[in-house]
Amino acid sequence: MGRMYSVGFTASAQTAAIEFFEVVTPATCSVVIHSLEIGQTTELGDAMEEQLEWYISSGATVSGNGSATTPVALDRGITMAALSTCETVATTKANTGTIVYPKRGVFNVRAGLLYVPTPETRISIPPSTRLTVGLTAAPADSVTWVGCLEFEEV
Repeated sequence: MGRMYSVGFTASAQTAAIEFFEVVTPATCSVVIHSLEIGQTTELGDAMEEQLEWYISSGATVSGNGSATTPVALDRGITMAALSTCETVATTKANTGTIVYPKRGVFNVRAGLLYVPTPETRISIPPSTRLTVGLTAAPADSVTWVGCLEFEEV
């Protein structure tokens, strides 16, 4: 078993088809996605509901414009910082390269997204690779997002 980390963001009002997370694996290890949670605090009534398409992708070679975000060790006894570099909430998406989409889906913006794959279906990103999690299209109006991605470095 490797080291477990989480990376997250809070209260980010967005109108674009953003990338919630970008994780770049180091040359020395892979990253395995254990869970993803996306929620919001503004679309609270039935009339505000939307179905939004989301994805997990890998293979982009150019970074988006997200904010550098330091992963937090889930085992507080771990003193080693994550080897992966992370960004959150990019309005310009990671691009270029051979991009593949190992996971796509749709979620109800009012209910949020909780993705917890079984061990057999966890997505593993090889060394020196960029993983992104984002929206395919923009929401109908501004949404204030909150999110957390938990991953393991192996």
